[in-house]
Amino acid sequence: MSRGQIVLHLCVGLTVVPFLWLSDDWSFLATLCLVDVISFTLLLAQALRHKSANLFSPALWAILGYLIFGQIPVIVNVFFDPSSYDGYNSVPLMIRLIVTGYRAVLAGILLYLPKRPDRARSTFLQLPSKNIALTVVIIGVLARVLIRNNIFATSIDEIAWYHSFAFACAPIGTALAIARAGQYKNESRSLTFLFTILLAVSAALVDVSRKETGCILLPIVLFFAFKAVPQFPVLVPTMSRAMRTAVLLLAMGALLMATRALSWASSNGTDLASEFQVSMQGRRANDMTNMLAFVLDASPVSYPFLHGVTVGSLLPIPRILWPDRPPAHSYIVGLQVRGMSDLAYKRELTGNRQLSISAHMLGEGYANFGPPGALLFEFIFGAVVGFYERQLHRGKLTTLRILFPVILFFIFTQQRGDLAMMNNEWMMCAAMLCGILSLNRWIIGSGTEQICRYPLHQTFPVRFA
Repeated sequence: MSRGQIVLHLCVGLTVVPFLWLSDDWSFLATLCLVDVISFTLLLAQALRHKSANLFSPALWAILGYLIFGQIPVIVNVFFDPSSYDGYNSVPLMIRLIVTGYRAVLAGILLYLPKRPDRARSTFLQLPSKNIALTVVIIGVLARVLIRNNIFATSIDEIAWYHSFAFACAPIGTALAIARAGQYKNESRSLTFLFTILLAVSAALVDVSRKETGCILLPIVLFFAFKAVPQFPVLVPTMSRAMRTAVLLLAMGALLMATRALSWASSNGTDLASEFQVSMQGRRANDMTNMLAFVLDASPVSYPFLHGVTVGSLLPIPRILWPDRPPAHSYIVGLQVRGMSDLAYKRELTGNRQLSISAHMLGEGYANFGPPGALLFEFIFGAVVGFYERQLHRGKLTTLRILFPVILFFIFTQQRGDLAMMNNEWMMCAAMLCGILSLNRWIIGSGTEQICRYPLHQTFPVRFA
């Protein structure tokens, strides 16, 4: 969608805000959420029809993520499963925040998108060889196999923390392979992606984390569906490719839910089939609105505002270096649900199971600073996404351009988790990729840079998505 279409969507949406305080009726408020979903769907359909939608746009995926993890769960719960909100007194406030927060995200995105369609710029990058990319993938998969199966178990938490860097190797290798296939005309895609897919599937089978599996599988799905060029993220897909993408995304979603069921089956000692059925019916991965309602009920009545404590959890610094590093909001909410409150991370309070209860980004913002904090968090998120898209369009941010397909997954699912849960992974990827690229430049020397001689796409005028 163009900037003008997003502005129109925001202006129409702002006219809805005054109606939020006319009634506390759940159905009426959920209908306002439905207005958001329908209006955006119509705008997206129009953009696709006029071939002005870039389906690789970070802004587009940020909007989709907010609707899928915000408005749609409210609509489903209120109209089809209202008992899921039994016991919560703040459901009307929750819906008001979701609807208003959506406008804050749109306003943040518009902060950086240009007023007129700009000319996109290609970026030619010095990339490691595909053998290095595949080696990095293999290291990441081996790390998952060894650590997830406790082959080299350690009781020292500070040492175990570093395995996250090894985990990051698999998505880094995948992103490097996609970047090479997109940048070099004569690159052998079939061999590279045969190994990449096999390794990614292996990772999915041994890694029961939906987050870490998704940031590998989503880039591969999108690459095969759209033939993406990460260094030149401009795309006008055909309807056949769009349909094929929908099928592949559904398949990826099923695989992610299967890994979730595998996690529960391993923890509970039950069979995979029954846990998969429960996961599809009773553990909807897109619904964290219940926890958002809990946070609104509990803060500050039962628990005081956090005043920015959880923002420190964004810094990926091991506790051996910073013992007092603030815990993630998921940890704090996990304790509060159990009737406890502690702002310092204490492993003995969680037992052997890590607390990862999500309360939506709105919930983390509200728990820190109340309603203004909830809207501020969403506005900053939108502004960062808008800035990222503009820099992509200008050919900037070299390292993040390579990680573009991976970061896209976290942009889409940002509302699903807290700040630390949804940002530390790609931040580690970026740090490691900088090291790999620096090492590559040191090995091959400054005089033998690999330059793209045959870009798949030339620069041409496009419209922002």
